Amino acid sequence: MGKLLDKFNDFKKLNNFVFSYVLDNGTNISFKISQFNFAHLIGIHKLIDLPIVGKFNNPTDYSVTSKVINKLIRNEVITEDVLKSSSHFCEIENRYNFLTSENLLSLSFNEVIINFNRTILRTILRSNYIFVESKNGGYLHLGIVFDGRIYVPETFFFDTTDYYKRNQTVIKIKKITITDSHNKIVLEEDKING
Repeated sequence: MGKLLDKFNDFKKLNNFVFSYVLDNGTNISFKISQFNFAHLIGIHKLIDLPIVGKFNNPTDYSVTSKVINKLIRNEVITEDVLKSSSHFCEIENRYNFLTSENLLSLSFNEVIINFNRTILRTILRSNYIFVESKNGGYLHLGIVFDGRIYVPETFFFDTTDYYKRNQTVIKIKKITITDSHNKIVLEEDKING
């Protein structure tokens, strides 16, 4: 089994998990992870010199969706070597290396940028909330956005600076509850008592 397939299978462990938080200021946030978030979170959309990615990124071409990308990864048509053959792989290398179920879970225990204000930064992020964790001399970020029905992951990335936290409202997480696809609690922790 190739490394990309390993990463996909690891991510898929969190399929349909719901992450619910209570922040120190009383705000409640919940979002759901889907296996169909994988391609975007790992950064495949940024590898624009790969022909399959051109179709994936084209909003009028429905032949290559997240479902198709996942199938190509499962069948090892898209592999780590394919991704690394892109001249843009260096742009996603950190997110590729850091995207693990363990890192997504550990992001759950730190702090959140609330009401993310993209106008004070140069970014196209639409995230309403960004979970942040200090790691390896930088910061892991998981941005979530409201898709019209529920909050879902928009982005995942590593940055060596605190650029995204600057001049933002950052709140500590007070309580977390994670439920699996069967609505069974897999983790519940109160940070004050935990």
